[in-house]
Amino acid sequence: MVSIYNINFIFNSFFGNYSTMKQNMSSLFVMVVLQVFSVIYSAPIRAEIVQITSIHQIVPSLVPGSLVAFDLDNTVMMPPQTLGTDQWFDHLVQANLAQGYDSALAVTEAVRTWISVQKVTRMLPVERTTPSLIHQLQAEGYLVIALTARPPELHDVTVRQLASIGVRFQQVLSIGPTQSKGDAMKTFLATATSRISRVIFIDDKQKHVDTVNSSLNSLGGAILHTEYRYGATDNKVRAYNANVAECEWKIFEQTQTLVSDSACGGN
Repeated sequence: MVSIYNINFIFNSFFGNYSTMKQNMSSLFVMVVLQVFSVIYSAPIRAEIVQITSIHQIVPSLVPGSLVAFDLDNTVMMPPQTLGTDQWFDHLVQANLAQGYDSALAVTEAVRTWISVQKVTRMLPVERTTPSLIHQLQAEGYLVIALTARPPELHDVTVRQLASIGVRFQQVLSIGPTQSKGDAMKTFLATATSRISRVIFIDDKQKHVDTVNSSLNSLGGAILHTEYRYGATDNKVRAYNANVAECEWKIFEQTQTLVSDSACGGN
């Protein structure tokens, strides 16, 4: 016969052990969850660089409190002719280097020549709907700025050109062609008066996208960010015709008049 003592012993042995095992399992589960969250929140938030060909492809990444930073040349606006384009500037730098200029002087001389055309050229939006998208973002409360490698001394001309295509940014940061856009972005964020939850940066040049991405990654996950390498003008850049540019430059030097590409045998 099984005594009451034996029954109590069996009950306490089984259920006592079961209770201990359950407590241990619960503790183990909590430890695993905490470890997972520790890994997630201690890891840097890195962002992939996204390749796009339409400016409207940035919209899905927007969240409340986003900062949207646009490059200008070949991203927001461009001249109607080859003279004054971003690719013409790059060609000027390379031509100066080929003539034996050091890198600093090659850029300085290219900037001087490029500015002379910027002061008089018309501008067009890269995409017809770009100005309306910028208006929409501003109306919805996003902080929308320009971050450009244009020289600071061209600031007033830049603002006038933007106004001519119907664009007015809250701020235009002109850092010059030799400075890092990544460093400029970090400085801007450090001094921003409003809370920024995410950075959206759009630029046609891979090197600028890379420096912004690297600089924001270096903050160790302090801010979400997405960088877009924008390729709407890639075909125009690849089709750059030095002969057309040279023809237009000679006419401009002589008459201070800008002519179309077709007037110099271009498309």
